[in-house]
Amino acid sequence: MSVIDKEVIAQQAGRRTTGSGPQSLSAGIDGIWVLLTDEPVPFHPTNKTANVVHLKSLDQAIRHVNVATQTVGVYPETVKATLRDRLANAGAQRVVRLGSASKHVMGSPHDAMFPLQRMVHWMSQENA
Repeated sequence: MSVIDKEVIAQQAGRRTTGSGPQSLSAGIDGIWVLLTDEPVPFHPTNKTANVVHLKSLDQAIRHVNVATQTVGVYPETVKATLRDRLANAGAQRVVRLGSASKHVMGSPHDAMFPLQRMVHWMSQENA
């Protein structure tokens, strides 16, 4: 990511400079950018950009989940079962252990549908 891209992201996030604290822009490995904010940014972070919002409780986090939320990573693992139904009701499509969002099982749902099942012709043989 170029310096210009960094400045564009910083401006879109409402920041002119980078720094540390509740609102900052941090560079990571391979051009990954993390926006640390107190409120979600008013634009959709794309590519290798993540908006990490400081919240006091998981209940606050669920308010920001909607049908555009594909995958939610949860830690600790013991909390996943208690959040699953509320995340589904809010519109999330997948809940996984934190750090395993890219691990996908062949044939499992993607974007709330089963795309591989659309590539075959299903037939039923009945004996009734």
